[in-house]
Amino acid sequence: HPVQYALTALQRDLENIAAPSDYLGGALYGEEGGKSQFRQDSIEMHTTTGIILEEYPWGDIQKVTYALEQGRDLDESEEMYLVRRISRNILSESDADEEKSAEYEILLKGVYHFEVTYYDGQSWYASWDSTEKEESPLPAAVRVRLYYSPNLHQDEEDLKAEKNPLVYPYELLI
Repeated sequence: HPVQYALTALQRDLENIAAPSDYLGGALYGEEGGKSQFRQDSIEMHTTTGIILEEYPWGDIQKVTYALEQGRDLDESEEMYLVRRISRNILSESDADEEKSAEYEILLKGVYHFEVTYYDGQSWYASWDSTEKEESPLPAAVRVRLYYSPNLHQDEEDLKAEKNPLVYPYELLI
């Protein structure tokens, strides 16, 4: 169930990316990270998936970031967590205000590979910056690959998906 929840949240956010604009719809940034064998990419986007509540002064557009982080001060483990960071106050005047109001949601523990690639209609790219794309700032498709193991931290050689039946590969194509 945790894997399905994480993939559903990621898919929902990617399907509802707000078009980049000067005010509410910010840029889409995708950054390649980690080693070539075990990628630790991150993606930052503005989505229309925010829940509107009476007690909060903001709308449905929110800035969402997905990334792998180690431990998050929750334990001494070296395992990686897939984290979803949500900033609802996108009109704040400083990054410090935005950071202070951000919410962190740990989606999944035991992720060893988080790879996001972007398709522009002709080629796949390992990173994306919508501020550099004038004609079409959003990709035509986004592919997410995630390797997850519910087991305790293992040796890096044992984590190769083709060698270990306890490492589960998942792929989303949006």
